[in-house]
Amino acid sequence: MKSTPSAVGLRRVECAIVSLLCLMLPLRFRERQRGEWTGDLMSLAQVDPAARWRYLAGAARTLPSLRSSIGRRDASPIEVSSGVRETVARILLLGMTWPILSWSVWVPTRYLAFDIPGRLARSGYTTPIDPQSVWPFEGTPSWLRLVWTVPHLGAWAVVMGGPFLLAAVGVIGTVTAVLRRRRRRVHRLTAAVAAPAAVLLAVAWTAVSTGLIIRDDGYVAGVLGVAAAVLGATTSSLRNRTRTALLILGVGAITVFLSFHTAAGIAMLTWFQD
Repeated sequence: MKSTPSAVGLRRVECAIVSLLCLMLPLRFRERQRGEWTGDLMSLAQVDPAARWRYLAGAARTLPSLRSSIGRRDASPIEVSSGVRETVARILLLGMTWPILSWSVWVPTRYLAFDIPGRLARSGYTTPIDPQSVWPFEGTPSWLRLVWTVPHLGAWAVVMGGPFLLAAVGVIGTVTAVLRRRRRRVHRLTAAVAAPAAVLLAVAWTAVSTGLIIRDDGYVAGVLGVAAAVLGATTSSLRNRTRTALLILGVGAITVFLSFHTAAGIAMLTWFQD
């Protein structure tokens, strides 16, 4: 590491700005960057003193990209590398899309679109309304029932939560992320069919054997939602559309958690489980 050039000849305010900028860098890179900035300022002081302010403004403007570059080049052992963060973010994105989107359409959207609260109130809460008696299970050809089973069981994975939701997110997210890197279409097709089929079979069998009992009151969904939102907001190496999708899924998963802890949400979930 180069020794830090003498700051003699620099104004006190310039030295203070350099010190402040250095505080925003990882500890072991501060002295090296201080030496570079100080040396450049001293050179400018002999050529064009007015340019030193423009140089400091440019250093402040490019500080985020410099910090990011340092993190990618030599991450601190206690920091999570951008590659790991990006991988986890993609697994959450690919794994959460099916269950969270299924829950959003199959539970709150149908509950509100078909005015289930109003219909129950008008009947004096004496006439139950079977969730499978409204669209799409009613009103579409019977051969589509197999198609509708996919989002139906996805919604159940969210409602049951716990290990079922973790399995759905982990298995589908990991398998899909791995196979997205393969070029052969047959591998992608196999993953697209086999992985969801395995998870759906496990969820369906468990749902029958346990009597459709809620497992964790939405806590796993809430934790996954917070993780997705944080990764979407802080992982700068991801594309903007990926970060936006993570934030949307995060909000959706947090909404699942809230639905388990509000009167309206409990009524909606009770209807879906009937």
